[in-house]
Amino acid sequence: MNWSVHNLESICKYSYNIFRIPVYLYESEKLISSIPTELMTYHPHEVLQNPNFVGNSISYYQTKDNFFWGSISIKDTEYKLLIGPISSLPLSDNQLSYLFYQMKVPAVKRKLIERIYKTIPLYTQLDFIDRLLFLQYIFNQDDITRNDFFRLQNDTLSDTSNQTYMKKQSFNEDFSSMLIEPDSIIMYIETGNIHSVMEYLCSPEAYTELPWGENSIMQHKQIGYYSIALFAEAARRGGIPLKECSEIVANYYSDITKLEDIEQIDFLIGRCALFFAEKVHSIPLPQNLDQSLLSSIHFIRQNVYSSLTVDDVAQQLGYSRSHTSKLFHEELGFTPGEFIIRTKLEESKILLAHSDKSLSEIASLLTFANQSHFQRSFKKHYNITPLQYRKKSLGTSIPNQYPQT
Repeated sequence: MNWSVHNLESICKYSYNIFRIPVYLYESEKLISSIPTELMTYHPHEVLQNPNFVGNSISYYQTKDNFFWGSISIKDTEYKLLIGPISSLPLSDNQLSYLFYQMKVPAVKRKLIERIYKTIPLYTQLDFIDRLLFLQYIFNQDDITRNDFFRLQNDTLSDTSNQTYMKKQSFNEDFSSMLIEPDSIIMYIETGNIHSVMEYLCSPEAYTELPWGENSIMQHKQIGYYSIALFAEAARRGGIPLKECSEIVANYYSDITKLEDIEQIDFLIGRCALFFAEKVHSIPLPQNLDQSLLSSIHFIRQNVYSSLTVDDVAQQLGYSRSHTSKLFHEELGFTPGEFIIRTKLEESKILLAHSDKSLSEIASLLTFANQSHFQRSFKKHYNITPLQYRKKSLGTSIPNQYPQT
């Protein structure tokens, strides 16, 4: 199909009106249009240079601040679409500040841009991928399934955490040279190896000596922000839902911002690594689990806030529905549908114990049919009502994260 700029812009406008996700249109890497038009002057220059966007006709990646961006290259043209940013959580002040910095938004325009971004609906990873696949079909007539997409993304996604967080962020070269090499601890967190994390934190290589001076506190904080984002990405790959990782990151970012003592900052970074490792370790999985099934379990846990079906799980595995059900039953003793419900109920226990969300809000977040369905399912599995569980858990909180002075 011969695309004109006018035709492309028209479809981008329709897309924005339907999904409310900003769209940037590039020709040979030069921005020629944006929807909404107010974003034309302030676009994410660095995002399009991400290595995950090179070569594939459809791609996506996640930034250190838990934004998702998507890219679609239009066949036989020099046109490319950049779609985003989207998030599964309401925008925090830290995320907005990062976006403003990344897009060089002047102070006088920040209220306008903030209003635009706060109109973007909340989407899970799976929701966003579905919308990208729809746009890929509209622009390139490619009917790609989720399974095809995951297979296409497999190589680039495996490198996302280190490449995105350590090589593509907006810090100067002098600072980057001071960062500790994260590889040794990342695998421990991803696999829930608490003992190895503790050993690493007690070793000399866990800490980097920075030059003392008026900027040393800020440098330690920046290392903390980097490290916490890396730890969260490792935990997400280890099976902790993206939404839960995002909330934990927000809490640790808030804590680290308040600190003015280097030892407390270092302690907080270590406590965060240990906390994420403990979260992954607490996920009960049988030994010697089939690797394809393990991948499917992580997929379910990472999309616990989506309305998943057995067909979604089968598609992600690349198996038929009947073979998927047989695999789950043989390895775990219950069906994929039962595992989806169990995963949502385990997540609901966290929300009940550590948030003030109402039962109806929790039921909606976890895509139960209604509050009654959630309450019946909870009582059936745990022999206690959600409110009784909340009262029983009252007062439970995350342990103190750094010494008090």
